[in-house]
This record gives sequence, structure tokens and C-alpha cells, in this order.
Amino acid sequence: MVRDSRRIAAPDNCLSTTTFKEKTESNIVNKGVRKDGRAADELKSISLQVGIVPSVTGSAYLECGKTKIICSVNGPRDVLSKSESSVKGQLFCEFKYVMFSSKEKQSYMPTDEEISISKTIQDALEPVILLHKFPKSRLDIAIMVLENDGGAISAAITCAGAALSNAGVEMYDLPVGCSLAHCDSQFLIDPTAEEELYCKSKEDCKYMALAMMVKYKNQVIYLDSFDCVSHELLPESLNILQTSCHKILDNIQLCLKQHVEDMSGNQDDEPNEGAISKQADAQLKLLQPQKYMNTFLENNIRPDARGLTDFRSVLINVGAIGTACGSALVKLGDTSVLCGIKAELTNPLLKEPNNGFFVPNVTLTSMCSNRYVPGPPTEQAQVYSQIIMDLWKSSSFLNPTDLCIVPSKLAWCLFSEMICLSSDGNVLDACILALMAALRNTKLPEVVVNEETNAIEVTNNLIDLKVDYYVLSATYAVLGENCIADPSSEEESLANSCVTVFLKNSRETSVHSFGPVKEEQIFHCISCSKKRYSEMKTLLETLN
Repeated sequence: MVRDSRRIAAPDNCLSTTTFKEKTESNIVNKGVRKDGRAADELKSISLQVGIVPSVTGSAYLECGKTKIICSVNGPRDVLSKSESSVKGQLFCEFKYVMFSSKEKQSYMPTDEEISISKTIQDALEPVILLHKFPKSRLDIAIMVLENDGGAISAAITCAGAALSNAGVEMYDLPVGCSLAHCDSQFLIDPTAEEELYCKSKEDCKYMALAMMVKYKNQVIYLDSFDCVSHELLPESLNILQTSCHKILDNIQLCLKQHVEDMSGNQDDEPNEGAISKQADAQLKLLQPQKYMNTFLENNIRPDARGLTDFRSVLINVGAIGTACGSALVKLGDTSVLCGIKAELTNPLLKEPNNGFFVPNVTLTSMCSNRYVPGPPTEQAQVYSQIIMDLWKSSSFLNPTDLCIVPSKLAWCLFSEMICLSSDGNVLDACILALMAALRNTKLPEVVVNEETNAIEVTNNLIDLKVDYYVLSATYAVLGENCIADPSSEEESLANSCVTVFLKNSRETSVHSFGPVKEEQIFHCISCSKKRYSEMKTLLETLN
């Protein structure tokens, strides 16, 4: 097994709980109705949001039924090396299933399948984009599947097209995709993950996926099938897929039109009187950022109108990812972090026979900000992962003994991935808050071990994960004599140092700082953090 030295390591012998579950097979269509309530020829419901990541050139979030995909576009930016420069622009695509996106835990490292899909999507999008419009430059497209319930590739192409449109990239047409399965002598449009798996397990079942430019001469940009499709089925399959793509395009265009109308309405409502002109404000911010910041700090206020010790508003949504044991989305201003939990079974260590395992990892990619480029985890992500790991070891908000099922024989290994979807400062606080909310939302299946045979059985009964207490953090940026709570990315870039206060309760505190900090500033940060801890603890306790 290849070791990933840039992430917190897990035990080698972890096994999925599905390995020990009884496998049952049932009809995927019963009296013309599928398990998700759709008819055989009915598309999944579609929901699209664009421009959800402010710090990238363009972004989109797409839900097709339970399949959830987010995409960001960065660029045009310089090519990586002069040897790669070309009169024609370049496209780079990175496709990834996140760790908790499927029933089985996905690898943190790019798999051969993901690398192949990345190249497939890149090849599909290249004829769509007017690449000659940005010579000697490249576009980076990052696609993350947050939850996979079928049709991930075709949905990813659709989502990427919406993100490119939001980025203002010139295209011949909006690309859209769809898939179908032919099972038990009938076509199933837009199959779920279960239907896809059923289809691929049966010799007489077929699966096809297609993406096209509907308005541009119906050009097909992607076509794939599982196994061979007969000459009799092929024409009808293509006709159904093309008809479905027309319907999907109508929905996508409607969502994009609504976004443009909303943006136009917001611009019309903005007041202009009594404020510095936007152009002059932007010039001062760009050319003299420190002076721009000081003009606010001198009046004990910040550019976003907050006081120096005011935190941004917090929104928490738990249980949004059905394939995770527990999940939580935290929005801290324009910073968004999604945390998902997956649980696998393993053997305890010989020296710690009564303990289970906890494996946290933070993911910072080009998805959340144009400061990052595609590739392995950044140093900042590695530091955050290690901070959270050390926090667990020192405070044990999850008691390791509670993760042990049978001493010396069987234990839980909890994997936690905190993915930054949008970065506008204070990512660490958002990660820790999302982790606490996700752990509170986590339910583990009941595990029964036969004492005579040592056989393991995983039942369908779910048990709430025991969280002993909450550990929360509050981060401050130090700018001169001022300590600024919950800094934005702009404030972080101008800070002399940063202080993070970790609180287990109102009396147990630890401090982590980047850069020099005065003693009185540390005590001031600790004092302000106690109120914040009380507020966030109350918020977590109200979550369902």
C-alpha cells in the first residue's frame, strides 16, 4: 500500500462495515416505480447555484437528485512552464471523489479511475471552450463529488459548464450530460448509484452516458458505455439521452438566468450617497492595503463594518451528506467548510488494546481559492490537520476507549475530512466547528461479535456517537496593537501574527500562535474567546 506522507495516517488493516453486512437483492423497479419514487423515464430533480465561491473566477454547485457536485474555475493564469506555452490556451481538469462521497470510503490520494475521469472531462470540455481567446494561458477546473448517487461524470460536465459560464469564459454552447441504464427490458433515465451497480452486475443490462452541446448542432462531446450495446438498442438509447439533455439544458439555463436577475437586482439596490466611490476605494485597497486597513482600525471598525472583536455570523447544516456517517456544513461569513465522517473496522494496537482510532485531515485545494493550485495537500492543510490531531490527543473530546468494540480484537477507526469549499480567512475555526457538529451528527452501525466463532455481524441499528465535550477555537489577527477576531483573508494577509485560542470549557484553555504576540494581547484574546465558546456550544447543542 502506498503511504501518503502528507496526511494523517490510518491503520493499514481497516475494513468497510459493508463487508460484514448481509447482502440482499431486490428489484430496482416495482410496478413501474423506482426505489427513489421516480418513473422509469423521469429525470432526477436538478438544483444549481453559481458564484458560491467568491475567491475564484467562477464556481457552481449542482444537485442531481442526491448526487452533489461542486466545481470551481481559476484563470486564465500563466502556464506552469515556458515549454508548455502555446498560441492556443490550455485546460487542466482535476476530478475527485471526496472521502465520504460513496458508501465505501474513498481514497484521499487520486486513484487511477479519478485520473482517467479527469482526462475524460478535460477532453470533453476542450472543444466547448474558445481556447484561442487566451493564448499562452491555462484554465484550471477543479471538480469535487461530495455525494455520489449515480451519473457523476455527466453531472460533473454539466456543473463544469455552469462554472465556466459564471467565470465569463467564452464557449460555443453550454455542455450538459445525462446517463441511462437498460435493465429488465426497460430504460431507466438518470440512474442512481444502486441502479448503476445493479446494471453492471447483470450481463443483460447496459449502461450509457452522454454529454453534448445541445444548441451547437447537437454535437456530442462525451459518450461512454459499460460493456457492448447492441445495434438495436443504440439508436433508441442515443435518442433518449439527447432528449434528456435538452430538458436538462432548459433547467440549467433557467437557473443561470435567475442568478443574473438576482445579481442585477442587488446592484440596483446598493446605495451610493455618503460613501467613498467604489473605484477610489478599490484603488486604495489595491495600492496601499495597509493604509486602507488603518483608516478603519483608527475608528475601531473593520472594512466589513464589524467591531474589532466581533465574529462573523455562523450557519450550520448537519446531515446533508447521506453517504457519510455524519456530516456538517459550516459557513463563517464567506468561508465554508464541509466535514464528513466515515467509520471502518480495524484491530486495536497491541500496546493500546482498549483504544480505537481517529484520523482527521483538512483539505485545501484550488476549489476554495485562487491562491492554491491543483496537486497534493498544501503545507497549511498539513499544519491544520496536525493541530486537530494534537487537539484530540491532548483533550480527548472523543474518548479512544469508546471507539473500542472488543478489547484487543476489534475497534472503530473514524475518518474525518474537513474540506474547505470557500476560503475567506479563519479556516481553522470553521474546520473545528464543522468537526464538532459532524461528530454530534454521527451515527455508527451496531456491531455484534460472536464469542464462539469470532464472526462479525454489522446490523442496520444505528447508535449515536458519544462526544464527551466540545473543543472549540477562536482565532485573532494581530495588526499592530489591535487584536482582530475572526479575521478575513485580507486581514490575515496584513497581520503581524495570528493567535488561536482553544477552549475545552470556560476554564481549560490552550493557545497556538503564529508570530510574536504580547502577553497582554494573549490575555485579551483568551478573555474574548470565553464568550465565543459559550455561544458556539449553545448553537451546537441546539442542532438536531
